[in-house]
Amino acid sequence: NRAYPCAPCILRGEGDVCREVDKNQTSSSKSTTETLDDVLHRVTVLERAVSHLSKLLPPDLNASGFDDSDSSVSTAMSSSSMSKSRPQSSSRLVPVGSASDGDVYPESVIRSSYGTGSTDEDVAMMLEDFAMGHRVNRSRAAQELDPGPSDLYTHRQMTAYGSQSAPPRRESHENVTRSLPLTPVSATDVFVPQLGLPDHHPLALLIDINTNVIGRLVSVLPAKSHCMTLVTFYFERLEWYSKVLHSPSFLSDAHQLIGQVFPTSSNGPLCDYSVLVHVSVPFLSVYFMVLCLSLHLIEPDTCRILNIGFDEATELSKKMYNAAQACLYVSDFIGNHSLEALQCLILMGVYQQNLDEADSHWALLGSAIKMAQNLGISRLGSESDNKTYTGIWTSVIKREVARRIWWSLVFNDWSHAAAHNGAYSIHPSQNHTGFPANINDVDLVDGFPLKVRPIMEYTEMTLSLTRFRFVGIYREIVDNMQSPTGYDFVTEIDAKIRKMQEEVPRYFEEYNLNTPDNSASPPPYNPAQNVKQLELTLCLLMGETRQLRLHRPYLFKGYKDRKYAKSREQCINSARAILNLLKSNDEQSAILLKWWMVLFYGFAASVVLFIDLCHHKADNGLELEMRRVELREALDLFK
Repeated sequence: NRAYPCAPCILRGEGDVCREVDKNQTSSSKSTTETLDDVLHRVTVLERAVSHLSKLLPPDLNASGFDDSDSSVSTAMSSSSMSKSRPQSSSRLVPVGSASDGDVYPESVIRSSYGTGSTDEDVAMMLEDFAMGHRVNRSRAAQELDPGPSDLYTHRQMTAYGSQSAPPRRESHENVTRSLPLTPVSATDVFVPQLGLPDHHPLALLIDINTNVIGRLVSVLPAKSHCMTLVTFYFERLEWYSKVLHSPSFLSDAHQLIGQVFPTSSNGPLCDYSVLVHVSVPFLSVYFMVLCLSLHLIEPDTCRILNIGFDEATELSKKMYNAAQACLYVSDFIGNHSLEALQCLILMGVYQQNLDEADSHWALLGSAIKMAQNLGISRLGSESDNKTYTGIWTSVIKREVARRIWWSLVFNDWSHAAAHNGAYSIHPSQNHTGFPANINDVDLVDGFPLKVRPIMEYTEMTLSLTRFRFVGIYREIVDNMQSPTGYDFVTEIDAKIRKMQEEVPRYFEEYNLNTPDNSASPPPYNPAQNVKQLELTLCLLMGETRQLRLHRPYLFKGYKDRKYAKSREQCINSARAILNLLKSNDEQSAILLKWWMVLFYGFAASVVLFIDLCHHKADNGLELEMRRVELREALDLFK
């Protein structure tokens, strides 16, 4: 503000070190001594800040492991000192839990993804995290440097929605948790809610801080019996499409929520403060989206059970969607990242696409990707890596749910990139998380070995895994659109897609369990009401659509140049195959075409047939009429 000391420095209590900067003087005009003075000045300020923060650390949480009397952070953090406090081997350090004593600590999982195992570099990056406000990085690093078993994952002050009370602890421990806030990975594990909004909450400008916000949110819920019916409908008829939830965990949490919100003698929501204070708002947002999608994609039988019409169901779905949005903003999801927030955003994307809100979906998708990266979900690896996980990731359920979430984000990011000038946020070289396991939810249990099924055995994850493989090929197509490398690329990718198309039906066949140890194998997965056929049809549609998108840039050329005639024929054949799959079963089509993505596949096929119609000569009356009939049937199908 053109005054020295400036207002920001005064507010931070650093007025004595505020110095005027001559903006008119270029850096090149400074002597080496002047430049060095500037650097030393900045280092001094940083040392003072770190020294102050270090004094707030209790002995068992002192990140540096040095005496508080050491005022020089640069000296304390030197490589020689660190080598004494954190012994290293010539290769990787022993993972957590694998050492026989407490003298060996794990290599930083935060910085290892940058290709360095240097402790010196870890320290430098940690100092930068302090300076730049990277709360998640510095909190995670502080935990890794803690030589004893840390309780930071079980006793956190940083919650997803305010904090009415905190567990008793030492004052010094409270100070360090305030200076090193930890963003929760799973909000249900650390949620300490309150009924009114905190003073600092942005919505406190619009809502009285004494308002029973949770009571207002749960009052939007339908009747108890309707909630249970809609949740059942979702997991029987809709969950297969997105597959970002673990059904036993969700149903358990939902049962707990119902017990908190609805009294046993009533079908309406409860407003008892002492009970509602335990409701997790982040989980409530996911619950609202489950109800929203169930109402939005409701079927006649469920309408009859609930005694409502389609119009009423549509209005209720909008209300549930708005309630989910409200939960996100109340829980400050931008500043408090959690798996529940990511699940909610993914389910919101499904609803947004169906309402032609593609721009909203794309914007929220970008936020979700950055949140997931900040939580470390992009670096989870695979279960086959035999890693030792700490903190929240000791739960195999959370690890697998996180992988499902991450790859769902990858799928949406890459599959919609072509509509956004080929831009996507997740670069393959920065993706260090393997595919989720081919496993049924009932076989995914904490404390038990992961019962991964063979890739050719049909499970609840078969559709998702097939989509993830297809989208990897599609990303190559999108990349080539930006810098075309010639027709040889089309031939190469065409072969890859054909191979995948040939394998798809085998994924959905009954797996042969006549193996020596089949007595220990779980029974095969039997989905409800032809879900398996819906999944197979969607995978076949996806394969034909990928072929169509690969060859479509050469469709027009194929009418004039024989070199590209195969691309023209492939486009037309794929378009017909897509429409024939959609027309093959009226009941199945009525379900599939409710999903925006499937309708888009059908529309893209119709566009190709329309282009082909325009290129037919008028004297070929029979061919023209056949094309017109195909297009009329497609339009009737969409209607």
